[in-house]
Amino acid sequence: MKLTCNGFTLIEVLVGMVIFAISSLAVTSLMVNHSQLVSLNSQSSEAIVLAQDKLEDLRAMNFTDLASNTAPAVTKKGIAYTTSWTVQKNTPATGMTTLTVTVAWNHKGVAKSYVAKSIFSSVVPS
Repeated sequence: MKLTCNGFTLIEVLVGMVIFAISSLAVTSLMVNHSQLVSLNSQSSEAIVLAQDKLEDLRAMNFTDLASNTAPAVTKKGIAYTTSWTVQKNTPATGMTTLTVTVAWNHKGVAKSYVAKSIFSSVVPS
């Protein structure tokens, strides 16, 4: 009389569960890292928009009225962004002004910033 057994042994089931558990942990870790990066990218995008908006505001001002300053903090999606700008007149050449706009914020307790630079020049009609 021949006895046949169909199915899996306990060892095979345990090995399969261990492989599944390790794979699940790896995928979970990737998902957590991905969500953190998405959050940081969203904040960085917001900082870029604020910096570009400030550059456009400054571009619309009279060339001689440009001065370094700091704007009040702006809160977007629960994050406070501070925008400041510096004006360096006659840099890189006479009649030109270098504007540096810096947007700073905190991402999970770590200071982050985005810096945008632009060179303005006055156009004098002949």
